[in-house]
Amino acid sequence: MNIVKLNRFCRVVFFNILFFGYLYAQDKVLIDLDFDGKKDIVKIVMSAEGFVRIKSQLSTQNFKPIFSKKLFNYDNYNLYKESKGVLKLFKKKNGYSRVGACFQYSKEDNGLILTGLSRSQDRDNSVNGAGESYLDVKKGLYLGKWSYYDYFDENPDDYRIYMPEIKAKMVFESVGLEDFSYTILEKYDKACNKLYQEQLKTFLPKGNSKNGVLYVDINDDMCADKIYYDSLTETIQSQIYDSIEDANIYKTTKIQSDKLNFLSKKYEIIQKDNIFILKSLETNEKVEFSYSDKKFWILNSNRFKKIDLDNDGKLDTIEIVWSSRDANRKSKIVCQLSSMNYKSIETDYILNVATSISDAKNGFKINFAFQRDDFSVQIRFDKRKKVLQIIGLEYFVDDVLTRNLNLLTDDFILIKEKKRFKSKAHLNFSTLEDISYKYMDNFLEVGMK
Repeated sequence: MNIVKLNRFCRVVFFNILFFGYLYAQDKVLIDLDFDGKKDIVKIVMSAEGFVRIKSQLSTQNFKPIFSKKLFNYDNYNLYKESKGVLKLFKKKNGYSRVGACFQYSKEDNGLILTGLSRSQDRDNSVNGAGESYLDVKKGLYLGKWSYYDYFDENPDDYRIYMPEIKAKMVFESVGLEDFSYTILEKYDKACNKLYQEQLKTFLPKGNSKNGVLYVDINDDMCADKIYYDSLTETIQSQIYDSIEDANIYKTTKIQSDKLNFLSKKYEIIQKDNIFILKSLETNEKVEFSYSDKKFWILNSNRFKKIDLDNDGKLDTIEIVWSSRDANRKSKIVCQLSSMNYKSIETDYILNVATSISDAKNGFKINFAFQRDDFSVQIRFDKRKKVLQIIGLEYFVDDVLTRNLNLLTDDFILIKEKKRFKSKAHLNFSTLEDISYKYMDNFLEVGMK
């Protein structure tokens, strides 16, 4: 069967199933599958252990009972008989979604074998993924035609976008009925869903609508989630739609980011690979953020940096990571250097109000902000020892510098009542991993001597 005929066959089969099939859905069919003029018997039967099997009795086998492997949820399975000796089994995933198998008699095997797999979803509203697919198991030819909900269409009567037909190779073994199980349906369901999601990601809007809202599937459940910037709370917010299996409802999860200092009134949100960008349409202001672990992570310049610390021509990363267990009040610094195969070098979590990263000559600074005082650590990469060495320390009170120590020269400056007092002070050689409360206290004690 060529691809055009197979496509036509697929559509006719699904039309009959979706619109007429339920009239003949049953757990027992009488049909001449082996073309010997006698009716064969196929049933869905419940075992004593509580699981379901398909039982066939073919006249060419003297009506000997042949059973499939385990299936589950008796009420979810239905049999359909088609012309030309085709038997269909459909499993209802929920009220609008089905996955099915097609069986035909094989003279060579003297039994029923799996010849086709199909999947359909006919819920036509804001839920993405309406459509159908069919796999010719013998040829390994997959055809799928899916659509997605168009949030940007001006015409409310035509809000579904139909994507080009998916044509792909997909390999499934043409097993006999006795080797057929629910795992084959599950495997096909997942493989088909994966193809749909891959296509969906290329078609979902990449830019932003007129009201500054981005719709994109960020949790891979075939629903377009809503991301926008709320200027009143100064946070990035979202409505994430989580599908609930075997239920006719969808759960909405609201997520918001930490506060931002984003002043633009006209903006857009765009997606670039796995990063989202909140971008001003009035100035050069922009904020990068990502979604992981059910949270938005702000990746703007004071939370995430990519610079060549080890001078090998490759970018290294410095990132602030917040603890999800303490209302985001604990943070740690994580660095990954190309010269060390991007192995993570990190501090312990430190309780503070805010943490930021800033630029410094030949390295970077980490700034820990508390209630009235700030602690700043300057760091550079030591090529000889291959470590991130602490080379400078600063302490601020009410944004006024009060202590400064250069660990390379041991020069210490104390600023008191606007007067500068210079002296020598020494702290042992330290690295990024040594940053802690105790290390901060040691620095303050040096300043008091």
